[in-house]
Amino acid sequence: METVQEKPALGLGSLVSSLRVVYKSGRTKELAWRQSQLKGLIRLLTEKEEEIFDVLRDDLGKHRTESFRDEVGVLVKSIKYTLQNLEKWAVPEKAPTPLVSFPATALVLPEPLGVVLIFSCWNFPLGDPL
Repeated sequence: METVQEKPALGLGSLVSSLRVVYKSGRTKELAWRQSQLKGLIRLLTEKEEEIFDVLRDDLGKHRTESFRDEVGVLVKSIKYTLQNLEKWAVPEKAPTPLVSFPATALVLPEPLGVVLIFSCWNFPLGDPL
């Protein structure tokens, strides 16, 4: 019977706390900042593509075609789609207001709501959580 070795804690609490500090600073509301993060993610995925394929092959036995289709390729395509539409999605929309509040107007402002910690399945380590 195999024994399971304990691994040290990942320190997720401190990581999430530091990300919340960045969020509370207001930096994530800027459209340019969000676009730069998405472009950086594309750059990371394309520059490290071969390494990602190697790791997925070694850890999960995935063929590079499967790794591209289910992990890297779908992410790059989704990020590019998001970059093409982000400005349109970020435009404030008029919202109805009750007559009693005339002449007031209301807007819905699409913006980030906070930090999310995602636990995902083991067999699609990139494609599913991102």
